[in-house]
This record gives sequence, C-alpha cells and structure tokens, in this order.
Amino acid sequence: MKQHFDFHPEWIPRKWLKKLPWTSSNLLDKHLSPSDFVLDLGCGPKSPLHAYDVLYSVGVEIFKPYIKEAKRLHTHDEFIQADIRQIQFKPASFDTVVAFHVLEHLDKDDGYRLMVKMKEWARKKVIISLPNGYISFGSKDSNEFQIHRSGYTANELKGLGFYVYGGGLKLPWFHGRTGVMFQALTYPTGIITYYYPRVAKDITAIFTHTY
Repeated sequence: MKQHFDFHPEWIPRKWLKKLPWTSSNLLDKHLSPSDFVLDLGCGPKSPLHAYDVLYSVGVEIFKPYIKEAKRLHTHDEFIQADIRQIQFKPASFDTVVAFHVLEHLDKDDGYRLMVKMKEWARKKVIISLPNGYISFGSKDSNEFQIHRSGYTANELKGLGFYVYGGGLKLPWFHGRTGVMFQALTYPTGIITYYYPRVAKDITAIFTHTY
C-alpha cells in the first residue's frame, strides 16, 4: 500500500514556513488572527495550529495517545476526546473552525456532513487542508483512524463554496520519505500550484462567511 506523507516535514520549522509565500503555512498565517477563538477538529498529536497566534484554541481528537501527546506539548488551550462525526456545538460557537488533513480519513458522506457543521459552528471562516484527490494510506501508530477512506478535488471543494489554493507539485510516482524530500525541492513551482490547485499535491480550502 502506498503511503502518503504531509508536504511539511518536521525538520523544517513551521515558523520558517510561515514566511514562505505560496505555502499553506503562509496562507494560514494570513487567515488566522490573534483575536480568533478556534476549533481544531482531529487535532492529532502535533497540530499546525500550535505555531500560530490565536486567542484560544480547542482541540478535538478521538485517539487517546494523540490527545495525550497534544496535552504534553500544550498545542491547545482546551482538549476534547471525541469522535468529530458525533460531536456537536452551538451555531457560531467559534470564529474559525479548522481541519488539517482530516477529511480524507472519513467516509465521503461523513465528510460532507462535517463540512456543513463546520460552516454552522464558524462565525468567520472554515479552513480545511487535505491531499488533492484520493491517496491510499494505511494505519499509522496502531491508529485505525489514520486510514484514508476518501478524497476530494479542488473543483469539488470550489463547488461547495470554498476558495481553494494548492501546495506542492503533484508527483504521484514519488512516495514515502524520499518523495517528501523531493517535494520540498519543488517549492519554486508553488507560484503555479498556489493559483492552479488542480496540479497541486495538497490543497487548502477556505470558506468565509459574508454577512
């Protein structure tokens, strides 16, 4: 089974990536505010949100070892161990609701329902990051919730009202950690993939409420 690894390897500090134009890290830096009350769905053990200045953050995670590690690293101000498919919040409970590489781990119907709820829970915006299309990925860390069960394209998310940006050139023949190293070298193509997400490896989708 082919393995999918995030484009941002741990050996590149996110504080540096935030300064690089045409990257998802820089995009998040533009869309997250120090006054934001943020909900992070499927936050995992090392959420990217930890690198950004927000007023207060709530992390939701179903896998107990991950939430234990997240608490140790103080990635959020508050934690909830729960299934993001079942959890409920009142409408407009948060300024921003995020899900970083989470939707691909849900069945497609569950993913659609979650996006609807995310829009309801957010006062300002919803931010989602995920692979561009379906990429096969098995369990990791003895965590069955890491299996990829679905995929979404840039056009699909645009049709749901999101603005979509790309990150990293999509090179399907590169997999594993060697592939991650090579993907980092494709950064100069970011000016293309950022504006033409259909050729990108990963996509960031942003929904903004307008009143």
